[in-house]
Amino acid sequence: MPHLTHTLQGHDLGFLKMVASLWGVDIQAQNLRTALPQLVQALLDPEVVDEMVASLPQSAQQAIQELLVHQGRLPWAVFSRKYGDIRTFGPARRDREQPHLNPTSVAEILWYRALIGKAFLNLPPEPQEYAYIPEDLAGLLPLSAEPPPAAPGQAAQPQDYAHLLPVSDRILDDACTLLAALRMGLDETHAASHLQLPVADLKALLAAAGLLDEEGKPLPEQVRAFLEADRPAALLQLVQVWLSSVAFNELRLLPDLIMEGEWRNDPLQTRQRVLQMLKSLPAETWWDLNAFIAAVKQEQPDFQRPAGDYDSWFIRRRRDGGMQMPLVESLRTSVGIHPFDVMPRSMIRVFVPYERCGPSE
Repeated sequence: MPHLTHTLQGHDLGFLKMVASLWGVDIQAQNLRTALPQLVQALLDPEVVDEMVASLPQSAQQAIQELLVHQGRLPWAVFSRKYGDIRTFGPARRDREQPHLNPTSVAEILWYRALIGKAFLNLPPEPQEYAYIPEDLAGLLPLSAEPPPAAPGQAAQPQDYAHLLPVSDRILDDACTLLAALRMGLDETHAASHLQLPVADLKALLAAAGLLDEEGKPLPEQVRAFLEADRPAALLQLVQVWLSSVAFNELRLLPDLIMEGEWRNDPLQTRQRVLQMLKSLPAETWWDLNAFIAAVKQEQPDFQRPAGDYDSWFIRRRRDGGMQMPLVESLRTSVGIHPFDVMPRSMIRVFVPYERCGPSE
């Protein structure tokens, strides 16, 4: 993480004096070059840091704790949604309105005390804007960086798993059925009633596995090798394709949504994130799917949007509405978290059938 000096370098002398006043530090310097090292030295005094943190409201201490739990940083989209944003001021308006004395959010409380910075950081999975605690300051904070809860959600109740649906390799039978239908030139909808997975999903997976050409027709040699393979090898082939494919796009296969515009999502990155969350669940324990989804909504709602992008994704939700023509309701993801109940919730649920069709580990 950037250090305190780097965090403050982009600010003017007026901002530094605001920070200094909140810390009870007297800066006599009349220029930025001299004031900056004086302020940094004063702020990195362990006793002064203890006093500052103790004076913070509980909500601000909670924000610091959460940042420490996540290695001193959180994507700005995640942090600001929970702790508020920072108003933008020009120097004259800022000096006139004194926002450091009248903060409107937890983020502003921390910002005007230089307890957090805001910067684009080139960190996996992609570069994005982060809220962070300056690294040299983080080491002096008296709060403990306890590890986050290992598993999102909660264990299922016995009545929730009274009827078990065992893992199977039924997907191989479905693949054979669909390939035969396509080879005979039949409309793929004729096979739909015989398949466990939706036709569009299975066809997309077979295409990603290199078994179909660009027109969706079976490739004879590739299909022959697939059908002649023993069941474990054929299943492994499909599982590996699903795990590593950038062509198989679960989001664009959701039947009730219409994607508009030229924006693109990253299905592989999304898949890896969801699987990583699933791996955190305890072994040999039935888990409540609804509770898991609710926990993801609370903690990682941006798991499929690069850098918390809410402005470029345009999605419409299709509803029947009892009409011949589909009733289409506009859904713009820039409204924030509310679209989670339409899109990411469905995205998480879509992984369950695939896990049931293949290995559980």
